[in-house]
Amino acid sequence: MGALVVKRGYFLSNGRCSKCFETCIKCTSMKYCSECSDNYVNIDYKCHHSSTIQYCTAATNDRCTKCKGWHAPDDSGSFCKTAMRYDIIFGTIVGFIVLIVFVLVIVVVLCYQINLHNKEKKKMMNVCVYNMKKSNIPLQNLGDFLLSNKQIITFGVLNEDSLIEVNEETRELLCVGNNTNYTIKVQFSVVDNCDQFLIRTEPTLVTLKKGFACEFEIFIKPICKCVIHSNIVAIALDLETGKQIDEKIEVSAVTKMTTRLDYTELI
Repeated sequence: MGALVVKRGYFLSNGRCSKCFETCIKCTSMKYCSECSDNYVNIDYKCHHSSTIQYCTAATNDRCTKCKGWHAPDDSGSFCKTAMRYDIIFGTIVGFIVLIVFVLVIVVVLCYQINLHNKEKKKMMNVCVYNMKKSNIPLQNLGDFLLSNKQIITFGVLNEDSLIEVNEETRELLCVGNNTNYTIKVQFSVVDNCDQFLIRTEPTLVTLKKGFACEFEIFIKPICKCVIHSNIVAIALDLETGKQIDEKIEVSAVTKMTTRLDYTELI
């Protein structure tokens, strides 16, 4: 008595079990395969590896399921046909947009940096920074970080009566040098809020290398008739260590007579 039932991968021939060819997992004869192994395509009941089918890159359930480039499986899954690959089109468009945005960001950042550089360069054209070794301006210690040509800034010394105008700016020059081995940033600030005068400096902030000094313009604008004895602070920041040092510099001035009186003197 011959076999009645065969297991997967075999077929019944003359009452005996015969094995299907290697790439076939279900057949009725050696010439007729009804189901191929994974990554094989069933064409005319024969199994063909996906790599032997032009443009096919993957196959399952006897059909080519994935093609490369601008190709897609046909309806039967037997071969790859030319087709619109919307995923590639979409990816290309998105990639192009990302590239444009990236280029625009780079251009904007570069323009911003160039603009900042030009502004800084233009601002520094009017700033007097010099090598202290090549200057004959005598400088004295102003704390550990700084050197200065003045310990007291007296306004109006060049005026005949040594008095300064009220509600107008009067200028004095102050040279400040870097007495450290590192690069520092220097700026000035008023010690306390003062209602008697306004004060500003040009430049407002400067970077000094080792051995260099800067000539600052100090402008004072009295608000009322007053005698000024106050302090401003030279703030030095060591860029190497991050240490900040504040050094006081005395400011002295006497204003001319005016109807603008100091409210603190009124009784």
